Amino acid sequence: MILGMRLLARWGIAPVLYVHPWEFCELPTIAGVPRRIYWRSGEWMWRALAAILDEEFEFVTARSVVEGY
Repeated sequence: MILGMRLLARWGIAPVLYVHPWEFCELPTIAGVPRRIYWRSGEWMWRALAAILDEEFEFVTARSVVEGY
């Protein structure tokens, strides 16, 4: 994800980081929910977010990006 964000920024495209609140929770196993949903949620997502925020990106609101166009 970080590599993709860097490439977009280099091309002049504002990367958008969009997450759902449930992605930061440890989810209970629910019948019918694909296993891949559990791999990228909970503690993994907190570590991923911390790694992204440690990067030297300038984080702004979506509104400021839209108003800039």
